[in-house]
Amino acid sequence: MNRRSFLSSLTVFALLGVSPTWAADPANPPELQLHSLPLDAQEVLKSLKPGMTRKKIAQHFVPDGGLVSPSSERYYLRGVSVPGASGWVVMISITFQPKAMDDATYADDYWRADWYRHHEWGPGTDNADDIVRAVAKPYLAHSAID
Repeated sequence: MNRRSFLSSLTVFALLGVSPTWAADPANPPELQLHSLPLDAQEVLKSLKPGMTRKKIAQHFVPDGGLVSPSSERYYLRGVSVPGASGWVVMISITFQPKAMDDATYADDYWRADWYRHHEWGPGTDNADDIVRAVAKPYLAHSAID
């Protein structure tokens, strides 16, 4: 296909409001169908729950490399290809409480922010014992890892 016919095709797609199948639109990812994933991946996703440690999460998930906050991080499920969604990964957002932070501090936005200002956190720190507080619904996205 030469450049002119390629551009003509894109113009037709744009005018018709149709997205070609090879164009992955990050704003409109395919819907995640959990039942279409391999059984072991389904079991891993079902096993996520508050009280687990970051170390346990790291057995099956990889940080996506995007922006990181002190208490929340996005992960993608390691080694799972999504049927019918080439180039997409199963992502999940997980909220953590540092092991060294007490529950009362975590529950108060002001004291939690103050605690983070006075303690080291994030990549490169020993945070394997951080505790999962909340697990969001899994979704499809492109990983931010380069």
